[in-house]
Amino acid sequence: MNTSNRFGKLFDEATSINEGAAEHGQVGSFKCETCSPIRRRGRKLTAQDVEVMRWQAFYGASVSELTNDYGINDRTVRRILVGDIWPTAAGPLRSKGTPPRPRQEALQALLNREIKPDHEGHIRGREYFQLNDDGYAVINKNSKKVRVSRIVLKHFKGPAPADKPIAAHLCRYRDCVNPDCLYWASPWQNMQDKYRDGTMPMGDTHPCARLTERQVILLRLVRPAWKECRRWSYELGAPQATIYSAAHGYSWKHSPKAPLIVWTTAESVDEIPERLRAPNLVLAHSP
Repeated sequence: MNTSNRFGKLFDEATSINEGAAEHGQVGSFKCETCSPIRRRGRKLTAQDVEVMRWQAFYGASVSELTNDYGINDRTVRRILVGDIWPTAAGPLRSKGTPPRPRQEALQALLNREIKPDHEGHIRGREYFQLNDDGYAVINKNSKKVRVSRIVLKHFKGPAPADKPIAAHLCRYRDCVNPDCLYWASPWQNMQDKYRDGTMPMGDTHPCARLTERQVILLRLVRPAWKECRRWSYELGAPQATIYSAAHGYSWKHSPKAPLIVWTTAESVDEIPERLRAPNLVLAHSP
């Protein structure tokens, strides 16, 4: 007997059982052993039942339909269909799918990925993390945002020492998670790395800056007194204390203290407030 004829005989037998149960009004009551043996709860499945179930799933029957027909839960039906239960029974099996890789292999594949930017600079492939507002790679862990660099460092180089709690980068890329580019650093070392890479927010790049580099240079040329800084605060839209600190070198310490200013149109110091917004002002720093 071939497979199709055998399945047809089994399916006809199951159909006749259900039809007989329907005539007696016992479908779904699970009380009639002669009319509805398949739907009776607590009844052990046979190899014949399992084969019929697998062929029904092969021809389009859903898990919920099989659950109602055989009186078993959906988890058991799924395990039967993939062969975890009744592995020796006949009938076509469903594919279990590709199991996910262990976390260690996934992390190693992420670190060893080959980045190939296209002609527009976009990176092909898929990243398993997202970037926060500061540009660092983060993932969700226990409903919290955790930097991937700290996880990688802890895995490859051990936990952070007490005096070096910061995960710093040897390269200037904040989203880099290569363990060769990461190391545990102290706050002072982290600040030095920021100065080296140019990522330290200062001057015009600071989010709270009230002055520009050109305005500071002009203020240091004039060096106004405290009372005169009030007029400059109206002109520049900055507090009087900010004007005084920038003009006398208490802030903006990275700017030159004695700049040389070459004027193209202004003729006197009194015209400085008007020329602050002029685009034709040329500045030259002293060596």
